[in-house]
Parts: sequence; C-alpha cells; structure tokens
Amino acid sequence: MIIRYYTLCPGCNAKTILRLQVGIDEHQPFYFVCEKCGVATRGSLEVDYDADPPDAHLQLEDGVIFESIIENPDQTITIALDLPCVLVGGESPASQYPFIYQAELMGGLGRVMQFQQRLSMFRGFVDSDWPRVRRLITYYVNRNWQQLDAEWANIFTKDTWLPPTNDLERHDYVHRALEMLFGPLQLEFDYPILKGEINGFITKLAEEKREVLRGFSQYLTNTKDLAQYQRNLLDRLAFVIDNFSSLSPGFPMLFYEAGGKRDVGKLRIMRDDFEVLKAHYLSCFEIAYKVLGILIGLLNINARGNANAFPNEKPSSLKKFNELPNAQKPSFIDGNVVPEIASRWGGYFDRQLRNAIGHYSVHHDLKTGMLVLDDAPPIPYSEFVASTLKMTPMLFYCLQLVKMVYVTRWFLK
Repeated sequence: MIIRYYTLCPGCNAKTILRLQVGIDEHQPFYFVCEKCGVATRGSLEVDYDADPPDAHLQLEDGVIFESIIENPDQTITIALDLPCVLVGGESPASQYPFIYQAELMGGLGRVMQFQQRLSMFRGFVDSDWPRVRRLITYYVNRNWQQLDAEWANIFTKDTWLPPTNDLERHDYVHRALEMLFGPLQLEFDYPILKGEINGFITKLAEEKREVLRGFSQYLTNTKDLAQYQRNLLDRLAFVIDNFSSLSPGFPMLFYEAGGKRDVGKLRIMRDDFEVLKAHYLSCFEIAYKVLGILIGLLNINARGNANAFPNEKPSSLKKFNELPNAQKPSFIDGNVVPEIASRWGGYFDRQLRNAIGHYSVHHDLKTGMLVLDDAPPIPYSEFVASTLKMTPMLFYCLQLVKMVYVTRWFLK
C-alpha cells in the first residue's frame, strides 16, 4: 500500500508529494532528500495495525505537512520504507510501483512469495517465542540448569521435545531452538553444510587424537575466554532480532544476489542506522576471528598432534597466532580438511569492507546513499546492510564450534 503526503521542504519550500510504500513495523523511520536543494529530512510513519481500518500518521523532524492536496508540486518522491528502492522520477516502474520492481529483481512471483513467507515466519517466531528464548539463553550462559530446565518445559511440550536430562542435551537443545528461530533467514544452505563439516571433523579427531583433544577442550573450557566468546555470539544474534527493522531491508537483497539480478549501485535504503549497524558489524568480525583461533588449534592437532604446533614453527604457538593481524589468519585454514569453511570464510568476512567500515572518517552521505571515506571508493549503504545481515550464518558456525568444545569435554571426561 502506498500513501501520499503533501509537504514543504524545510530548506527551499519546494512543494513535495511524498509517496510512502508502507512497511511491516508499527514504527517505520526513514529520510528523504529534496531534489531541489539537497537537504535531508528525517521522519517516521507510525502505523496502528490494530485499528479498523489500519491508521497511519506521518511525523517529520522539520517542514510542513498539508492536510489537503498540493497543486502543481515541484517534486514527487517515492520511498519503500522497508525495501531497497530506486529514487527516480517520472513514470518509471521502479518509482511508481516499488513492489513490482522488487518482484522483477527477485526473479518472479515465486521468489517474492518465498521472501514474504520467510519474512513472515521469522517475524512470527520472534513475536511468539523470542522473549522466552531470550530467558533460555540467559539461564544457559549462566549455567543455571535448574531454571533452564523449567523454562524449557514452558516453551516445548512432551509431544515435541522432552526436557533435557544432562548437560549435553542442554547445550544441544538451546542451539536447536535458536536454529529454528533463525531458520527462515537462512536463504542458502551454508550453515547446515558448515555445521556438518565441523561436527564430522571434531568427531574424527575424538576418535584419532582422543587424549590431545581432551586436553585442549579442558584447557579451553577452564578459561574464561570460551564462555565470553559464547556470550558475545549470543549477544550478536540477539542484536539481529532486536534491530531487525534496521537490517530487514538487506534481506531482499540476498534474494537478488541469489537470482543474479542485484544492482546495488542503484538501490537505496532510505534509513540511517549506520552507526548502530557499524558497531554490530565490527563486533561480529572480531568475535569470529577470535573463534577462528580454536579451529586453527584443532587443525594443528589433526596435522601435528599439538594445538600449538604450526608448520615450520611459524607462528611459534596458538597464542602468537591470535596476536597476528586478522588479515593473515584465514591462510592457516586447511582447505584439505575443512574445505567448506576455507572456501566461504572470505565471502562472509570481507576484510576490505571491515577496514572501510572501521575507518574513523567513514560517514553515511544521505544525499547519495553511500558510505564515504577520505581515501577509498564509496560503498553503497545498501551493500553494507546486506553484508551485515549476511554474516548471521557465520555467527551460528562460530557458536556451533564453541558448543562442540563443551560437548567434546563432556564426552571425553
């Protein structure tokens, strides 16, 4: 549904028709840029879906909103509030019919229906189950097994999953609940493939290098680092849910990419959540590279029987490996042993994008929709949002790796 509003630009008084394609959330922030003077105006559409019929109210930080139609407008601006859009005038389908344009980018009606079903399923799971799953996570990271077991009984019935009876099942059940919750966002099958690979690899190690693996898992679980990694990863997943309205415009872009029709140079996300998403992106990047050290230790055990044994003793220990610049670390992933993660790591953790996002001078230019740096090419904000959401399966991979360390100790005790 598209709603028309009639406004005056607060900078140059240009008469503006603002066409807003209504999104899903009750609170829908956005901004628009005047074509005449270039000033950006922030606003939000507040939607009451409980009203009959649903009621929408426009709020702008500045400017005038008219109750009646403006004659002879100076400009017409069309914005899809929770989808990437193309800001062009005239009768272009991309401007006049933003949802139809989305269907074209996604590759047809079937893909659009899949997008809508997945989005609706995820939001439904979040609305119905997230508060209880969040409590489950809190009990889990605090190892409050008694309260966790009681909470589990409130979420699932005996007709679905029986309550956990030991620590192994507690680790497994919490992760499975999260996998179910986030399942609709997993457009590709990367995570199931990666999960199967790491489970198979560690199982093989447990059979062939039992004593060394037991010592390594005991060492890791006795430190505070492993528990903190797990807590940080769960915090990042909670961020995705709590800030999904900021990330959701990147979700359809994953469909464009899968269909080979993505053109991020023209696509705009008319929100300004850069500073919030930047912190999340950098945190995901850093915690993943810390967990990578665990994988490298396991690969060293597999190849040389010692987590600290690197080829030619370079680096001299796992501690020294963790001190290396992140750019050097992925080269230590043995593609012969874990080919799936070796081939995917760089695609999920783009070092050049991370360096650009982490640059002190980077800012979101609202007029162009680009992330601008002093000494590097600009990056489409839409590309950044999509890449940030795309990191989610790798958070699950890292969480699974940490879980397998706990499981290994439980099995090999």
